[in-house]
Amino acid sequence: MTDWPDPWAGFDAVKTAYWGTLAQRSHPDATNILAAKRKAYRYCIFAQRYLSIDELGNPTWKSSGRAELPGNDFMVTLGDPSWTTDLSTDEFRDAQASTFMHELGHTLGLRHGGNDDLHNKPDYYGIMNYTWQIRLPESQLSASSVLQGYRDSWRLDYSREVLPTLNEAALVEIAGIGGGALLSVLVGPRTFPVADRVVPMGGALD
Repeated sequence: MTDWPDPWAGFDAVKTAYWGTLAQRSHPDATNILAAKRKAYRYCIFAQRYLSIDELGNPTWKSSGRAELPGNDFMVTLGDPSWTTDLSTDEFRDAQASTFMHELGHTLGLRHGGNDDLHNKPDYYGIMNYTWQIRLPESQLSASSVLQGYRDSWRLDYSREVLPTLNEAALVEIAGIGGGALLSVLVGPRTFPVADRVVPMGGALD
């Protein structure tokens, strides 16, 4: 794995060298063959990390991946130590799988809020939502059973249902979020500790 200060330039250099089979790349009609292949395949690279800009405008290496929206190219970049120091754990393999699905979803046209760019929507239960992209690490658990419930609610899947729209100016507590009765979800930006920000998805809530 390697660092990419210029992410798409680094990606394109690797893709140019390896896209298609050796026979396809050396074929006299390689340009058309590879162009046709781009219409049917997506290309993913697992890299160390790439330089990105965070929400405050600061450069950071901590982004888990990047993708065209929509498109056929995406990358998984979990090499920064902030993600993990042990690459052999089940948690890290879960993070790789979920980030792969998350970035693949972008190439299919999915956004962080499904069909919009709203982040951390409690009524959008799927891997595209930052709330659900990475499973809460076991090391982040406290004595709170609510936190355990939130961790146990994680699943490696895209959204399978449309939940009722939440209007922050007119929330109906008795209706709740409208999700599964046994699921718990964050109701604010994903920060730690999060025990006071976790609520059940099904049934009434305060």
